[in-house]
Amino acid sequence: MNLTASIRVGDFVVDSANQRLWKDGQPVDVLPQVWAVFRVLLERPNQTISKKELHTLAWRGVEVSDAALSQTIRRLRSALHDDARKPQYIETVHRRGFRLIAPLSLESPPPSRSSSFVEEGAPFVGRIRESATLTDLMRSAQSGSRRIAFVEGDPGIGKTALVGAFREPCRTAGARLVEAQCVQQHGLVEPYMPVLEALDRAVCSDPSILAVLRRYAPSWLPQIPWLLEEEETRRTDHLEPEATKARMLREMARALEVLSVDRPLVLILEDLHWADQSTIDLVSLLIKRPEPAQLMIVGTYRPIEAVTSDHPIPRIVRTLASTKSCTRLCLEGLSAPEVRSYIAERFDVEAPPLAFAEQVHSRSEGNPLFVVAIVDHLVDLDLIASSDGRWKITRPIDATDLRDIPNSLREMIGQQLAALGDDELEALQAASVAAIEFRSASVAAALAIDEPEGTHRVEAICDRLAARSQLVNATGEQCWPDGTRTATYRFDHQLYRQSLYESLGSTLRRRYHQRVAERLETAFKSERRRVVAELAAHFDKSGDRKKAASYAALAARQRRSG
Repeated sequence: MNLTASIRVGDFVVDSANQRLWKDGQPVDVLPQVWAVFRVLLERPNQTISKKELHTLAWRGVEVSDAALSQTIRRLRSALHDDARKPQYIETVHRRGFRLIAPLSLESPPPSRSSSFVEEGAPFVGRIRESATLTDLMRSAQSGSRRIAFVEGDPGIGKTALVGAFREPCRTAGARLVEAQCVQQHGLVEPYMPVLEALDRAVCSDPSILAVLRRYAPSWLPQIPWLLEEEETRRTDHLEPEATKARMLREMARALEVLSVDRPLVLILEDLHWADQSTIDLVSLLIKRPEPAQLMIVGTYRPIEAVTSDHPIPRIVRTLASTKSCTRLCLEGLSAPEVRSYIAERFDVEAPPLAFAEQVHSRSEGNPLFVVAIVDHLVDLDLIASSDGRWKITRPIDATDLRDIPNSLREMIGQQLAALGDDELEALQAASVAAIEFRSASVAAALAIDEPEGTHRVEAICDRLAARSQLVNATGEQCWPDGTRTATYRFDHQLYRQSLYESLGSTLRRRYHQRVAERLETAFKSERRRVVAELAAHFDKSGDRKKAASYAALAARQRRSG
């Protein structure tokens, strides 16, 4: 089989040139060592390949156990959704080896356009200062000074993309990478789960790590028994991880230090806001130990997720930062020129239209995930299309083309709104009737809550959300002509406000607009010229056409008079 071409294997497409596996147009994650075994099987379809041959060809002479091969085959079957008892892809030939039994055929190459910043080969733009900081920290770690960096930011702000770009300078420096992905655990929490999964992957790609674990971290081995020989598994069965938690911490700290002796070791821990307490304890111990080590830790987390779940990571970060024991990288949105650079790189055009790039930047407010989703949406609408191998804008793009929230973002925003309390959701829905910046007194009016108690109640809710950096931020205070003092707030993103507004029923939406308009009429009775445009918009959306027309005419006269 020609492995330089794309090959269909059952329901999957194998892009050998780029070492990618696809199903239904979507990429499937495959670890490097799993890919190496898969490639050997692909080279000799329908032939039994012995375990010895797979060891030789896939591990290139590095000695590993049969358990490691069995685990790799299990991972490959998992990626292919294959059942070992009723195989459609990988068949076990008892006592001999394995055989690829799925039908193979040549296939057109899979789509190359990426759907996010984090995919392999996707354009990575901006973050010059942050990238330089990480590289400088790694150079410092090479001198034996432990270093830790926390990359903080909202969902989609580009934390994973920044860490992904950092892999290249790590490889250039010959660093050993150990990467862990923390996941939200429900019910019984497994201690050290992300670290155990990281070690599993690391051993698959570098079997020499297993020897270090055997010598310096033996109490960890019962948690990853498939990496061991059967006899060795029996010898470690008596070890009880819960009874030896302190010992496990010391052992892993020592093992990672040993792994950093010959070259730098970079431990990457993503989404620390979901890490279990044992993993957090390990991070704290690693950075506090006094022994020199070529060790660098990079952790990413979402402050809002951590605060709302009362996770310890923000407190640990603040403590370390207060003693200058860590570096904090707080990511903000991309600039308009950086968004234009992303569009240029993604579509391989030298200079995309400036107005188009500014439209995307304005709509996304520089959030990288939003940028990608909005551009994807325009591609799906064929407003950006490929012709003769070149991408082009098929027609001028206006505000109406960017009005809809892409489905991928709608789902993500929906998850954030679902985390709100009932009173918080009600207040923010009412606030969305105003504008991206709103007043607490207007929200109280929309909800028909008597003042001043109503305004105080709304402010308590919004201040609580702002303290958690959740959807809104406090922006100041206003004093209205009738003496009302009201706090002002701003939604973190216009798409949050739009999603909340669209979640209101049409009747309730009109009612909220009418109440806000009437409250502003009363409050600004002596100075209505200051709010005529707002009054016109609110009355128009409430369905009061007569008042809307009256205030719109007054607003027009004010504009003409300067």
